[in-house]
Amino acid sequence: MVRRIVWVIAGAIAAVGLLAVASWFTTREDWDSGYTAGVIRVQIRGPDGRPFPGAMVTVRNPDTGEESTGYPFLESRPVADAAGRLTLTQPRHGIQFGGLQWRLFWTIPMGAEEPRFVCEVTAPGFRPARVRIRDLFGQPTKEQVVVAWPNPEDQDRLAVYEVVISLSR
Repeated sequence: MVRRIVWVIAGAIAAVGLLAVASWFTTREDWDSGYTAGVIRVQIRGPDGRPFPGAMVTVRNPDTGEESTGYPFLESRPVADAAGRLTLTQPRHGIQFGGLQWRLFWTIPMGAEEPRFVCEVTAPGFRPARVRIRDLFGQPTKEQVVVAWPNPEDQDRLAVYEVVISLSR
């Protein structure tokens, strides 16, 4: 009786293992992606809807709280001017990250994921406002800006995006 139970358990484990391997073979894929290249003009407003000067943007990994400098934006910790405006520049085109991913048992995502960054807007006396990087790239304006990066002789025309971020207490 014990021997039969052992064989049933071993068979079940083998079947689950074979299904896992089959799902890896049938769903695995290499993927590449990147953030949109562009210049984002951010308007920061207070709870009353008026421009809010002095607010600071920090890009962070939401899981670790670690600050990201130089990627995905060139600016590190920009501060809103007297009109509550600041600019973020993402000059990189093309592939910026990627990896291998697959679905365990055809349903559970496994493998590489897109980097998780959020823009955190902070100002004294207000709750931090958090915006995902992808949410900053909406519909581009008709305007384009020339950006020289990484060398002054390397010029590129980037689309301009405009976004409003509101602070709350």
